[in-house]
Amino acid sequence: MSDRRLEGAMRRAPQAGVCAHGDGAPEAGEGLREGRLTRRVPALPAAGARGEHAEAERVLETARRLDPDSGLVADAYAAMLCDRGRLDEGIALYERIASVESHDAVPQGNCARAHQMRGTLADIVRSLELYDRATALDPTNGSYVCMAGVSLLRQG
Repeated sequence: MSDRRLEGAMRRAPQAGVCAHGDGAPEAGEGLREGRLTRRVPALPAAGARGEHAEAERVLETARRLDPDSGLVADAYAAMLCDRGRLDEGIALYERIASVESHDAVPQGNCARAHQMRGTLADIVRSLELYDRATALDPTNGSYVCMAGVSLLRQG
């Protein structure tokens, strides 16, 4: 599908499915906005799940071009970068998201996990900082404490 046709299809896609908050509406005061287009983007990981990584990357790049301030698209793009072994780029984007969305535990945890994947000593230390922040923001989510334990094991 050409980029122009892809953009048209993304603009016409049904509202169902993709929204960071589940109800189709952004929360007031969000740092990265969830634009109308983002809510219309079909499930972004579908092509990657089928092994069509180049197509998934093309879809995400088109979505980023059409809605550059979307936190949902930025997160999916950072995940794709990390999954494809482009950790430096993925971590840089996750750091930006975590900074802008400093009130939200999920971006902190996502960024921590990316640092954990890269695995240098500095990354492990950074992942522990981010998991601590995520735990402070969402103390009922035990997965952040568990993943911090994984970081400590890797630190040796």
